[in-house]
Amino acid sequence: RERFTGIAQDLACGIDIGSLLDEVEDTLAKGGSRDYAGSRGEYLSARIITDYLGAAFVEAGDGILFTEDGGVDPETYHRFHALLLGEGLFVIPGFYGTGADGKVKIFSRGGSDITGALVARASGSHVYENWTDVSGLLMADPRIIDHPAPVPEVTYREIRELAAMGANVFHEEAMIPVRDAGIPINIKNTNDPDHPGTRIVNEHTVPVSIAGVSGIRGVSLVRVGKTLMNREPTFVGSVKKALDKSGISVLRTFTGVDTATLLCAGGNPTVEDLNRTTDADTVSVHLRIALVTLVGEGLNLSGVCALLKGLSDAAIAVELADYASSGISVTVAVKEEAFKKTLETVYSASAP
Repeated sequence: RERFTGIAQDLACGIDIGSLLDEVEDTLAKGGSRDYAGSRGEYLSARIITDYLGAAFVEAGDGILFTEDGGVDPETYHRFHALLLGEGLFVIPGFYGTGADGKVKIFSRGGSDITGALVARASGSHVYENWTDVSGLLMADPRIIDHPAPVPEVTYREIRELAAMGANVFHEEAMIPVRDAGIPINIKNTNDPDHPGTRIVNEHTVPVSIAGVSGIRGVSLVRVGKTLMNREPTFVGSVKKALDKSGISVLRTFTGVDTATLLCAGGNPTVEDLNRTTDADTVSVHLRIALVTLVGEGLNLSGVCALLKGLSDAAIAVELADYASSGISVTVAVKEEAFKKTLETVYSASAP
């Protein structure tokens, strides 16, 4: 009460914030859900800013519908479209909608970003501007690379590859609604509004280059061998199943004629366990592996070769290299103690 009453008074709002707070308190006293309680800060903030801007308030729960399994019901787009007709400024609280049971339901995470994407698609926007506290995306983690270059534009394909290898990028679920509708996202900095930020697009509108480099540690590399493995299509699946039963997830799989290599996370597989649970002829396990991935629509085979040569010149031993079938990323596996040096070497070879 003190916080929201104070904000409303400081902004000289005409809204009856006391009545809104009474309603929230009464609902909670009668057994309001955790989701209801978790959504009220967003709701009250939206009501205050709506009054301050002289805008029209649109209740998110009237537009966003969740399915039984927690996904967004496609009916959401039709509902929001009807709610946003006409001229003027609209304010919609993020973070929540209405569940299949008719009650308030919050998003698991990134709710405001997802709400913005849903509204952008429903309203037929030309661009979805997402205002945050950073000036777009950077080519690398600034905690590892000093002053990494900004990324002016990145495709949805590139950002998916970066996110899969640990990059802290835009919320994946918030990209799907606008990506499918061909609407670009522009990540902008509230504290530096003149900065162009980063555009996330379906196809590049600027010269194609490298989008960024990211990596993860704590990976295990498992190699299993079996004579005539290529004639047993279920063999690799049985190895994955055995790892899964031990709580170990498989990130990537590479198969040859008689050998398969699996990159794993979430536990430490052992040779003994795999010998006991599979019928492999040979098993080897390498712990404390790190993966470093370079991503870019402009990546080509000559660039990959140059990168591998650069790692060799830096005396970095590469345990495995994968030039992805997508053609826009290359991943190398190295010992964990070489992670920082590898990231720095890859970044230096690709930064503008």
